[in-house]
Amino acid sequence: MTVIPSYHTASFYHNGNIPSVTVNGKVWRNVQFDGTETRGSIFGLEEGTAYTLTYNGGSVSFTTLTVPERPLRTLPSNGIITESGLYENGEISGRDYGLRIQASGVTVRGFSIHDVTRSGILIENGVSDIVIEDCDIYNFGPSAFQSGSDAGIASDGSAVSRVLIQNNLIHDPNGGATSWLDGHPGGTIGIQMQNPGGRIVIRYNEIYSTYPHYFRDGMRGGVNFSNEGFPGPDSDIYGNKVSQVWDDAIEVEGGGKNVRVWENYITKTFTFVACAPVAIGPLYVVRNVFDESQQYDQPDSDTYRRGPAIKAGEGNGIGRGRAFFLHNVTLQRPPEPGKSVSLGARGGIYGNGGVVYNHVSRGNIWQAETTSRNVFTRASDGSNSYDFDVLAGRLGDVPAGSEANGEIRNTYLPITIDFDGHRGTFTPETTREVEDVGFGTTPGVTGEMVFGVRAEVVVPPICTIQARSRKSRVRIDWTSENAETVLLNGEPVEPSGFRMFPLGFATYTISAANSGGASSASVTVRGRMEE
Repeated sequence: MTVIPSYHTASFYHNGNIPSVTVNGKVWRNVQFDGTETRGSIFGLEEGTAYTLTYNGGSVSFTTLTVPERPLRTLPSNGIITESGLYENGEISGRDYGLRIQASGVTVRGFSIHDVTRSGILIENGVSDIVIEDCDIYNFGPSAFQSGSDAGIASDGSAVSRVLIQNNLIHDPNGGATSWLDGHPGGTIGIQMQNPGGRIVIRYNEIYSTYPHYFRDGMRGGVNFSNEGFPGPDSDIYGNKVSQVWDDAIEVEGGGKNVRVWENYITKTFTFVACAPVAIGPLYVVRNVFDESQQYDQPDSDTYRRGPAIKAGEGNGIGRGRAFFLHNVTLQRPPEPGKSVSLGARGGIYGNGGVVYNHVSRGNIWQAETTSRNVFTRASDGSNSYDFDVLAGRLGDVPAGSEANGEIRNTYLPITIDFDGHRGTFTPETTREVEDVGFGTTPGVTGEMVFGVRAEVVVPPICTIQARSRKSRVRIDWTSENAETVLLNGEPVEPSGFRMFPLGFATYTISAANSGGASSASVTVRGRMEE
């Protein structure tokens, strides 16, 4: 048994057939056996933590990753990094590439990169152990639309591996892509990595733009119809917010060997997750939220055509690795005023890339743009397994007996949405339970999810205080939100409440704090006040 840990997940490989593994008492059954090797992934781990994986025949210990600390270096004036270390906090503009990384063991942090004619940051072939974080990258790439394949962050070779891209803003390219109305979109991309070597982690980023400067794809690479592709084995894409894309928001096509796409929020794109093909597997698409879809650059929302939540299928004889789709939600916002078609995905898992093989769907809420539309297409092969989902739409082309334990509706499932652009609470109104393969037994995304650069940011607390006199005494009332500790004049108190004090000149201060910051509010009592 071999375990390859990441930050919040881990891959495992075993020579032989095992039905499941156990970590911290939790059983994971979402595995793939190809006749020789069992492969699979574990989710829900904490960074920098030791674990033991047990299986039928033994156990193995492993520790999840932490972000490395590196010595501070001075950035060369030409922006070409040839020495390992930490480079941080600068503004770069007026050149072709903003930064070029030519050394391994490099951290780039806190740069504002804009008005460059090629990619914002280029990771050159042959380097590894790279961290790119907290950067703001905009106005990059060629000014012509439908031109080139530059990206906010790019890499250019298969020898690039062990890369962490986190907490970056990538937005508003100089040119951009045109929609499918003018043929297949081409042009600028958010993150582009060509056949990376694997162990790529892309988390807590925001990729967005303003009309008409949309992206071709949010994240992609190549070569698609191969055992390689993007993002390479043992990789994670999670906690990102991706929007304003004319083709695929997240394109994970190629090998798909222990590739995990989870807890992302995607809107205003054609296809949400493209995985045609999955050549090796297993691929995991878990707990993502898919919102609005648009294929054509047209003002009429009834005619601009939607894309599927998942683009799947074998291509060029490649694509029979296993893919798991677990606990995802396709939202269907109501039509625009005077229109008749909902704004979400055309359907669930579509064989746009060819015939679908070896796909497993459990606990998802798949809702088509109209309930007369198929949720699944080109998936009648018996290697597919669709069950325990909630569907709004027609079942479509699937094996006999599919969704025997599912729910097929002719109306949309009521879903409470509380979303402010970064933080969303999605509560499906269903009590249906699903088969547990390690992700619980409630269908769809439930509870709070946070996306984009604020995903790891704790919102600082807020607090209020007021005073009211009561004859010879004064009442001090206070409230706080998001607080871990609350003090009244230095003494610990409950998050909200009141105290009575003798009436007289005094100042009362409430202070609240959490790991994201602190706040305080004061009131001064000088004498009798209105009750």
